[in-house]
This record gives sequence, structure tokens and C-alpha cells, in this order.
Amino acid sequence: MPTPLPDSSLERVFYRLGHLLEELSPHGDGKASAVRPADELRRVAVAAALTRVLRPRKVRWVRLVAASLLGTALGEALSRLATDSISDADLDALLRAEIEAEEAALRGHAEAAAAGAGPRGAAGADAETGEASIEADGSVREVGEGPVEADGAELAAGEAAAEAGRALARRAAADLVAAAAYAALVYPRIPGPAVLKGLAFGLLDAGTGTAGGVVGVLEGLAPRLRIPLARLHPGGVQREAIRALALGLALGLVYPGPARKDGAK
Repeated sequence: MPTPLPDSSLERVFYRLGHLLEELSPHGDGKASAVRPADELRRVAVAAALTRVLRPRKVRWVRLVAASLLGTALGEALSRLATDSISDADLDALLRAEIEAEEAALRGHAEAAAAGAGPRGAAGADAETGEASIEADGSVREVGEGPVEADGAELAAGEAAAEAGRALARRAAADLVAAAAYAALVYPRIPGPAVLKGLAFGLLDAGTGTAGGVVGVLEGLAPRLRIPLARLHPGGVQREAIRALALGLALGLVYPGPARKDGAK
């Protein structure tokens, strides 16, 4: 059973040092260590320094949530605009696919009508006169009732809408955690106007998007760093540049607000 890591940063440093010495000991299993001591010591030192220096500050949650929601909405709008600006060839392909789907639906209706008119003679032809049609198995199909494929299309559309809603919820959660990291760790420690602070954070978040943004980088460098709402962060979500910049702009415009009475900005 693995030994749990100590709580304090100092104890964690000594724990890693002891682990290194144990791996390098000649009385060990004789295998060469895959971790270079200098790299491990450097990583431990960076993690300890970040954990000690980046202590979370107080957060103004109302403005933070408002800025996060605004950033998510703005990012969705900008991303949709970028997606809508597709080439004419892609637009022709989409129109062609829609036309083929409509033709397939019409063929399905025709095949269903032919199947209803086949074994029972002219009974299925009543569909054209506005009356009910008797199917081959004796069941009654009302006029205008679509084929089974229509139910499948509606089900697929519902699943697509549900997946789009879940993806939006994941992006909103990632934006909220990124905004909390900005408010608690970044905003109080960098100088300059609030708008420039937000835009700088957005640029940094966009530049580290493949690593999960600023939150992903901080979690990788200092796993024990306390980031507010970190449990809400969906793992494996890449930060799109346009959404990260939209969140940074929203944070710069909304989050700081008026100065507090205690002198904090």
C-alpha cells in the first residue's frame, strides 16, 4: 500500500528527497533510476515555491460568477461566428447532405405506402384519399404517419442536443475554475489596469490551451496548490483560444469592481 504524501510543503520536499536517495542507493534493486536527480529536485523546488507564494486571496464571488458567465456567453457567440464563416464548398456539401436526407425520407414514405397497398390490395391506397390505411399485419396506420426512420432521426437529434448541452456545461465549468484561479492567484499579484490584467490572463490561458490552460499548468507544476473550485474542473478539456480571450476580456471588464473599504482593489 503506497504511503500517503505529507501535508506540508517542507515535509513533501524531504519525502521526495528520501525517495530519491532510496532509488539511488546501491542496496536497492540494482535498476537505474529513470528520474534524473537534478530534474526531480528542480521540480520539487518549483512546486514548493509555487505552493508557498501563490496562496489564494479573497475572492469576490458575485462578480466572479458574473464575469465567468459573461465570458462563457461571449466565447460561445464568437466561436459560433467563427464556425459560421465556412467556405462555399463546405456550404454546398451541407446543402447536398440535407437534400439527400429529404429524398431518403420521401423514398421511405413511398416504400411504406407501397407495403401497405401490396398484400391487402387497394386497402393501402386509402392513404391518398385521406383515410386510414390497413397494413399487411392487420394494423391500422393513420394518414401522415411517418416511417420508423423519422423516430430514429428525432432520437439522434435529441442525443445531439443533449451532448451539446453537456459540452456547454463542461466549458462553463472550465471557465468558472479559470476565473477563480485568476481572481484568487493572478489578479492580486500583477500590476496594471484591470482590463489589461484580464487580457493578459486570457492570452496566457490561450497560449497554454493544449495543456488545459492556466489551471492545467498550475496543477501540473504544483499539484498541492489550492485553486478555488478546482474539483469542478473537467479533466482533459483543452482551452480554445477564442474562448480563453473572451473570458479574459470579461474578467477585465467585470471582476474588479469598486475598491473595498479595507483598501483591497
